[in-house]
Amino acid sequence: MEIPQEDIIRIEWNKLDQYDGEYCILPMNGYFNDYDWLSSKKQKRKILSEKIIPVFIGMHAARERQVAEFKEYSHFGPFGCRDVETMKAFRRAGMDAYVSGCLSICVPKIENPTGTKTFLLDVPDEAYPFIPEEILKDAVELPSTFRLFEKLRGDSEKRMESFDVCYGEYSEQSREDCLSFLDEMVRRMKSEAKLIVTSRLHVALPFTAMGIPVITLHKSMGDMRDLRFSGLDRLINCYHPPEYADIDWNPKAPDLEDLKEKTIRTTVNMIRRAAEKYGDLCELSDFYEEYAAKRMYYLGPHVSYLTEAQKQEFILRQGETRGYCDETNWLEFVTNKTLKKSHLIVYGAGDAARWMLRRYQKYCDQALTFDLVDGNEEKWGKRMEIDTYDRMCLFSYEIKSPEIIRNYEKESLLIIVAANNYFLDSGRAIAKVLMEEFGLREEKHFFMLDKLNNSMSIKITEAACTVEQSDWL
Repeated sequence: MEIPQEDIIRIEWNKLDQYDGEYCILPMNGYFNDYDWLSSKKQKRKILSEKIIPVFIGMHAARERQVAEFKEYSHFGPFGCRDVETMKAFRRAGMDAYVSGCLSICVPKIENPTGTKTFLLDVPDEAYPFIPEEILKDAVELPSTFRLFEKLRGDSEKRMESFDVCYGEYSEQSREDCLSFLDEMVRRMKSEAKLIVTSRLHVALPFTAMGIPVITLHKSMGDMRDLRFSGLDRLINCYHPPEYADIDWNPKAPDLEDLKEKTIRTTVNMIRRAAEKYGDLCELSDFYEEYAAKRMYYLGPHVSYLTEAQKQEFILRQGETRGYCDETNWLEFVTNKTLKKSHLIVYGAGDAARWMLRRYQKYCDQALTFDLVDGNEEKWGKRMEIDTYDRMCLFSYEIKSPEIIRNYEKESLLIIVAANNYFLDSGRAIAKVLMEEFGLREEKHFFMLDKLNNSMSIKITEAACTVEQSDWL
């Protein structure tokens, strides 16, 4: 499409709901079947930021719950699904869908490949007895991609936590190490492979498209991952365990050039149509939004960051998971932040801060770091002493300069403006400083205390009462 590099924005896929840059068009080509990785049950669940215009092509989300999450984006359809079962799931949910295939087949074909080696990558253990000895003895076995991520993480934490490495929550160095190693694996297979044996869909598809023969082995019958291949198995040589004895060990790679051309043409046309439809609208909206983002507007005395429907949704979700509906869960849900990964800062060392710290002192302990700041230079270095309601415990915090905010990455900030009223002088003044001097945004980096309090109060409705409340209220 000849898009200039400076017009291309990279967004981590597990942070699609947090993106807050300029409006952008995002081809949604990915795996969305485990949406819980994208948003915690403690947080407001939203797949995409309002600044993202999605173009759905090559996506997989076959589970009913995950498919339902895309319903609100139907006006951006149709949904281009990677496989047949995903298309069926979207159609059952009443959405316009078709099978677009996977964009990974669009890699260039290797002309006159000269590889002489067989590569094994994530081959099922039960398949090894069926691999001919003349192939196995000289084969190159590559490390499992998942185990690679775990190794580079440098610890042996439980398996679910190691998903963090694969999906965005890792150091920049480990990320670069992973990508560098994977680049080398791909380069080596491209230049040396005459045959690849794997269970990985995204090894089978691109290397088949390059013109390298691939044998794809499913790990077991009844595996839910099998549905990811539905329709795509027309392009690759797939075998289930009962078929291992019949494997053709001298396969030919199919010619996918016409299919590549059609896939690329369809994708380009969809992106261009989205640009034509939304481009001017987004630029116009950006013009006004950019200015308004640096202003605090009066919206009434009882403003909340949540609608009543969102509050009810949170209560119901906590009940569904038997979760304890405490104030920490509320705070994380309202702010879309995780306390243990956030630098919590209370701005304003007055009576409102004293009240808040007395009631919510546990937030300070659970956050990655905690600071109490104030714009009054005379308070810096002094300590604010706070006793609990029963006066059984006394603790204190040093009051610091707001300049400490600059020590932290913006995305990790959770600032609470401790003012009784967001629309009065003290609250507005602090908000103005945060927006104009620090470049922060309300409801993204900082929150007003009174709005938070309104967000964390709820009237239990009949809908919420359908959940057994005794366990979590």
